[in-house]
Amino acid sequence: MGFTSNHTSSNAASNRTTRSKPISALNAVRNTLRLPVLTSIPFSAQYFNATRARKYSMQYNGLITDDCQLEAPTANAISELAQQLHGSLSDQLQSLCITGVGNKAGRSSIAMLLANELTKYDLKILLVNGDLDKCMLRTYVGKQRHVGLAEVVASNQNLSTAIQPTSAENLDFLSRGNPIADRLMRNEVFDQQQWLAQATQTYDLVIVDAAPFNKTTSDNDRAIVDACDANVLVVNQQHFGAWSKLALSNTIGALKSRSLGYVLNQSSN
Repeated sequence: MGFTSNHTSSNAASNRTTRSKPISALNAVRNTLRLPVLTSIPFSAQYFNATRARKYSMQYNGLITDDCQLEAPTANAISELAQQLHGSLSDQLQSLCITGVGNKAGRSSIAMLLANELTKYDLKILLVNGDLDKCMLRTYVGKQRHVGLAEVVASNQNLSTAIQPTSAENLDFLSRGNPIADRLMRNEVFDQQQWLAQATQTYDLVIVDAAPFNKTTSDNDRAIVDACDANVLVVNQQHFGAWSKLALSNTIGALKSRSLGYVLNQSSN
């Protein structure tokens, strides 16, 4: 059974039986978030070695999954998450942001792997780098720097010319854009609804790899998160101890009304 956006039912997430039980060390996360666990993902060292190789060599040769065969537990967790999401797609859920509280939570990996997995359902997916401080998602999908979201929003670039195809069928990519347009995005707050509305006319689902959502998040990054129909919060077990309960609670307070739940990143890297 899939989950449903809180746009259509405010109690849907809280009434659903959780599919994965968080590890005991993260009971504090569960009690603080009070959101359903969508899945737990144990990323392997092999996966992180592949991502680091791309980061430092700037490879552009297809999806990161071409370089790294996901181990069964990771692949199964991503498949489970995609299955849940596929069951809830509707007119009320056409855009989804993947966000978190801090950096290095695994947002980009989960966004990319989830987007790729959803194409197996014959869905047309647009993956967007919505984090203006990060450009590594393009190496994950094998794309060099290109006009992107910043140009579309700040410089009226045509969305269709900014979108790039990837090596995966039915998966396209919208990068963050070039540095000059990035600076424009930092100096003025722009409406994020228009490009999203345009994208959802072409794609079954728009998945946005969004910036961490906390007190230092820029106004434009907040606007990107707010513009999406729903969000999934990524929590890394290694980083939870560095966050105060108040900071986590504040983030959840801002996101919870449209949050489908959280993904537990069990990586030790």
